[in-house]
Order: sequence, then structure tokens, then C-alpha cells
Amino acid sequence: MPNAMDINERTLVADANPDVFPDALLVSAAPTLVVLSDNDFGRVISIDRPQITMGRSPRADVVIADQEISRRHLMFRLNAEGLFCFDLGSTNGTFVNGRPITQQLIREGDQIRLGETVLKCTHAGG
Repeated sequence: MPNAMDINERTLVADANPDVFPDALLVSAAPTLVVLSDNDFGRVISIDRPQITMGRSPRADVVIADQEISRRHLMFRLNAEGLFCFDLGSTNGTFVNGRPITQQLIREGDQIRLGETVLKCTHAGG
């Protein structure tokens, strides 16, 4: 299994039916995150609403099965300025590109770590 820090290539997420669009590649306009860690490696998370929470709780919008994260660990908020990540007072913190954050504008290529889970922003929206 590749280590999250070893993955430097650009990840492209396609949603095209090759039978209908054999030469086309459709990319979502919504910001997209890809899980780089073992638990859900390759899972694609589309930020397709103005606000999405992540955590262990079944009440979170996106449930992450990682015992090192809080029930309500972080929130992504999308507005005209871009995609923002907010730590929701989690026990183990949220890190963007290795630095602890309370809130941070997320850009394409940024890596977000919550517990043992690493997400990579592969499309910042727009």
C-alpha cells in the first residue's frame, strides 16, 4: 500500500461512461477529496453541499472509520471564497500539509490529516 506522503501525482476523478463518452473525461465542479490512507484508500468524497461534517459518528455527513478521530471532528464549508476546513474542537486535531489548524482555506493538492486518515484535495472547485 502506498504511503500518503509518496503520492505526488495529480489524481483525476472521472464520472464518464466510457461506452457513451469514449474520448471524454467529465470532472465534477464540486471540490473533491481522495482518501490516501489505508482504511478507505481511494475513496472519493465530493463536497457538493455548502457544509459537510466528518467524524466517527453516524450523524456526521461523512463517516470515517478511524478510532483516532472525534465523533464530530471537522467541517468543510464551501462559499464564494473557496473551500474552508474547520476543526470542531477535536481531541487529536486537524492538520493541513503537516501543520495544525483551527480553520484553513483548502487549495488543490493540500493534504488534510485527521487521526490516521489522510485526504488530498484533488479539485478545489470552480
